[in-house]
Amino acid sequence: MGSFVERKKGYDESQIKAFYWNAQRQDDVSFECVFKNVRVSFNPEKWDSLVGLDCSGVDLEAKDTFANYDNTDFVKSVSKTGFGELSFSNISPLQLKCDDKLFHWVVVKIIMSKQHNYGRIDDYDLSVMWLLKNKIKVNWPLFFSNHIISYKNDCRKKLTYPSFISCLLRSDRVLSVETLLTIPVKLVD
Repeated sequence: MGSFVERKKGYDESQIKAFYWNAQRQDDVSFECVFKNVRVSFNPEKWDSLVGLDCSGVDLEAKDTFANYDNTDFVKSVSKTGFGELSFSNISPLQLKCDDKLFHWVVVKIIMSKQHNYGRIDDYDLSVMWLLKNKIKVNWPLFFSNHIISYKNDCRKKLTYPSFISCLLRSDRVLSVETLLTIPVKLVD
């Protein structure tokens, strides 16, 4: 996953907006986007070749993914001692051990790309941290695809993963603003 979150190249905001505007989901982890003269397809092979992520592992949205997750035990394992009774619905990053506080920030800010409320840790944050700490393989392409599509459908959210999307566009030779569409193209009926 390092190659996904370590993208350092810049990006063209208008290209990213056009990508989100035109992206159409093909299946769980594949989507397509048509620009003026280029069809950009993103499929399992590209997930692997561009960012080194294969499409296997647990689905973070499946109910059985967290069957062995014990909220109480995990919260106690990542919390500082001396906080007494923890209110599990109202945990603050200040209550976490130093390394777990940093780990939580990476999970919510970089991987999950949360838009706000970093000062509260919800159960989903904790369960994703638990999966990663227990080295349970996650289907990251499915997670990121779901994220991309959910952000496409909500124009109030800040667009996520711009460097990654820019890398995808460059791999399909979408290099400049001149190749952008200004209206959406419907790919699937």
